Amino acid sequence: MVEKKRRAQRSYTEKFKREAAQRVVASGEPVKVCARKLDVPPTTLDRWVKRFGKALAKSSTAGGGGSDAAALERRVAELEEENAFLGRMVDYLVRKIREPH
Repeated sequence: MVEKKRRAQRSYTEKFKREAAQRVVASGEPVKVCARKLDVPPTTLDRWVKRFGKALAKSSTAGGGGSDAAALERRVAELEEENAFLGRMVDYLVRKIREPH
């Protein structure tokens, strides 16, 4: 029988929880993606978003929408990076196809 290794229970500060929830709300990324980036279980991060998310969303819209612009700029940068990677992959695959065997 294979035994599963149990991960030690981790504790997080309130500040970390709030910032993690804010990241999910501001970025618009799925909880799973943010959880992977933060090395936090998705269910835990989802709980934090439910706990802090509504208050964070209200405060960000009341603040003039500056965080929305920042989130959009981050997303544009991510998409540009992905686009560059895909362009390099297409170039690589085209070269592979054209190579004599």
